Amino acid sequence: NACDDGNACTTGDTCGGGTCNSGGATDCNDNNACTTDTCNPATGCVHTPISCNDGNACNGVETCNPSSGCVAGTPLACNDGNACNGVEICDPSSGCVAGIPVVCTASDQCHVAGTCAPGTGLCSNPNAPDGTTCNDGDATTTADACHTGVCVGTPPCSIEPKPKSSGYYKKLCKGGHSKPSSTDALTAADAVCVGQLTTTFAGISTVDDLCAVFNHDTSNHDTNGPNCKDCRKGEQELLGLALNICRQRICPNQEVDSACGADHDSHHRVLTSVAASLATADSILSNPARTKAQCKEATCLAKEINNGKGINHVSLMLEKAPGNGTRLNWASPVMDDGSGEASKYTIWRRPLNADAVYVKLLETTALTYVDNNAGSGNWEYEVTFTIQP
Repeated sequence: NACDDGNACTTGDTCGGGTCNSGGATDCNDNNACTTDTCNPATGCVHTPISCNDGNACNGVETCNPSSGCVAGTPLACNDGNACNGVEICDPSSGCVAGIPVVCTASDQCHVAGTCAPGTGLCSNPNAPDGTTCNDGDATTTADACHTGVCVGTPPCSIEPKPKSSGYYKKLCKGGHSKPSSTDALTAADAVCVGQLTTTFAGISTVDDLCAVFNHDTSNHDTNGPNCKDCRKGEQELLGLALNICRQRICPNQEVDSACGADHDSHHRVLTSVAASLATADSILSNPARTKAQCKEATCLAKEINNGKGINHVSLMLEKAPGNGTRLNWASPVMDDGSGEASKYTIWRRPLNADAVYVKLLETTALTYVDNNAGSGNWEYEVTFTIQP
């Protein structure tokens, strides 16, 4: 007969010999791969869910399929696609960890903090507003301020004006690009200063911008229009004048004994200043309707300062020599077109403050001469030169 042996884990118990004999084991298999099946004698089958968690949060959330068991999770993709948020990583114990955000800062005193590009993580580098106070590192300049991202100071006036010709600056360019000499080179600061100083060259900010003016073809067939040869030459002379001011070779308030203009001649010169000549030439050349005649005047105004004639400046230096002689020393000139050189020099002399004609003393290839016949007289000298193309 059937009986119950009190063990829930057996089934089909029967009586025999006065006792209840245990039957076979109870089948607890629930056909669910997601549980562990066991049997408790007191209560019967126990179905305990299995854990599919591998303990690594970076592997995603594991699940269980009743028919097959644990299923791997989808690994975490911690990259949010925004490079400005930094590089995200995954911590096995906690999952994705945010990266360190990119912080954009100003690259220097003439730039401001930019913005980060999500695609690259790179910061932009915008210029500080023109006029922003800065320090150009040159103790001799004043009123340092930013212009197109470059710190530019105002140079002090030169008490010993030594302007260079436009040809000198032209030689620092070749093919529209910088060609530094062994002692000099045009700089971005030169370009920025010129761009601030003039309307004609407003916006110029690179050495190539300067060289483009000096290397502009002046053989234009337009003989009278605003882009004629004379107007191009005027631009080159004006640029040379602006560079002389920017490079402290001449002071804006330097007096000019100008011989330019229809009402001026060598016997009736009108006194003005470097700044006034610059302003007049700049006004002419920045006018789109400029004429050939106007450009010639602008050329004259700038050129007479660049070559020293308008400021009564030459390289000739005089000193006493033994025996009441007078020693003359001078520098080799640079041609206005940037080419050629002097092959010989002619020395002239006349009594000081006289209206007499200069008398030729001699020709020489040297850069010095001693006038042993000066005696006790007072003389003024002039040195002219012959160009060797």
